[in-house]
Amino acid sequence: MGTPATVLVVDDYEANLSGLRAFLQRDYSVITTTSGREALRIAKDASPHAVLLDVMMPEISGLDVCAELKEDAVTRLIPVILMSGQGDRQTRIAGNAAGADDFLDKPIDTEELRARMRSLVRFKRMTDELESAEAFVLALGSVSPAPRSTRCSGARSSTTSARSAFPISCCSRRRA
Repeated sequence: MGTPATVLVVDDYEANLSGLRAFLQRDYSVITTTSGREALRIAKDASPHAVLLDVMMPEISGLDVCAELKEDAVTRLIPVILMSGQGDRQTRIAGNAAGADDFLDKPIDTEELRARMRSLVRFKRMTDELESAEAFVLALGSVSPAPRSTRCSGARSSTTSARSAFPISCCSRRRA
């Protein structure tokens, strides 16, 4: 599959962070931070394939980090998995409102984390491919056609079709 996907893990509790890092490093390139503000900067700079984000954080909550990621055009398509030890309905609803793509309860079930991370990374890669294809198509549409020839003398010349920006032959017959 090439280079491993990059996952950003954000948790203010170092023991959780190191445990998640050790587990995820088997399959992914892992970046970690204990700061929500730092997570926003890293997400913009590193463009990870997914973010695993604790809800309860000092300085700025995981819910606020998630909302900021989803509002920014650069990071809005990065999947975010929120994790919380609270596990209550209100936290999940707030996570959905903030734009989270998934939610895990602490303590983390590692097999569930592996399955959800694999699914979201696959989704992100497909999204990236679609964005690349869209950019390519848009670039093709912005190509300026070459000037059209007004007269065909029977000699080999080229022009462009009204529907295409690519050169086409003016005359299909060969001179004898």
